[in-house]
Amino acid sequence: MSTIEKAAARLGKTSPLATGTEASQAPPSVEFSRPADDAERLPPVAPSGHVDLDIADLVDRGFMAPVGGRSQLGQDLRRIKRPLLLHAQKRQALAVEGRPGNVVMVTSAVPGEGKTFISINLAISLAAELDRRVLLVDADLAKGDVARQLNIDPPRGLSDLLRQQSFVREDAVLTTNIERLSILPSGSFVEHIDELYASDLMQDIIDGLAAEDPDRMIVFDAPPLLATTEAAVLARLMGQVLMVVEANNTPQSAVTEALRHLDDVESLNLLLNKSTTRPLTSYGYGYGYSYGDGERG
Repeated sequence: MSTIEKAAARLGKTSPLATGTEASQAPPSVEFSRPADDAERLPPVAPSGHVDLDIADLVDRGFMAPVGGRSQLGQDLRRIKRPLLLHAQKRQALAVEGRPGNVVMVTSAVPGEGKTFISINLAISLAAELDRRVLLVDADLAKGDVARQLNIDPPRGLSDLLRQQSFVREDAVLTTNIERLSILPSGSFVEHIDELYASDLMQDIIDGLAAEDPDRMIVFDAPPLLATTEAAVLARLMGQVLMVVEANNTPQSAVTEALRHLDDVESLNLLLNKSTTRPLTSYGYGYGYSYGDGERG
């Protein structure tokens, strides 16, 4: 059985994880608490600007809150982020050659599976780690959903960096009022995105962002794999890929075909999203769990 067949078979056999609740559902309870002196532990990389996110509005629309108690969504996101963090830490500790382990791409097979919802919530959850910062990158230049969901109107973004002859990698990065969370917006729409992502400049930007701050996790919200060619190109530059699959909706053939575009990825994980199944692995929370390495090699 091939690597792709193994990954597809695991997805069909394991229980689903309903992390991607619809934005129209009731808001989750407040999520994380932090010591007052956290900011002193990690001096931030200087960005070019700042944006205040409307946290109350985000919570009202179903996104997790950055501070407070414990929610089901927060618990599920901990299950998602922990293997990502462990993989990044292992590669950093062992100085493993290859793609940077602290760079994670979130994608899906087709549009509408909840990848941007997962990307934003994953970034907020990662920002709760006391010894990690997070950079959320909107790499879906055609849609720019991260800025739309966060209700921000950034002047510049990733596409602007790619079109400049000289640039500072942090030039378009925005800090936010969520501690340790920064955003690199998509920027203005440009043609030939595939060629831009395949360029040496794109690799330099990603490698530079990863090396600039080894304690920072970088989450790329990428286009769907079967809707564009950019995601497959971008995946080759990533240390880890998280592929979101909508439960009871995405055809198995689409999942298998999307996985073929990720055959060269070093670390591949699948996340079954928007499920209402309640298997034993949910520990009584009413959420399933289907998250694991794609057994590369």
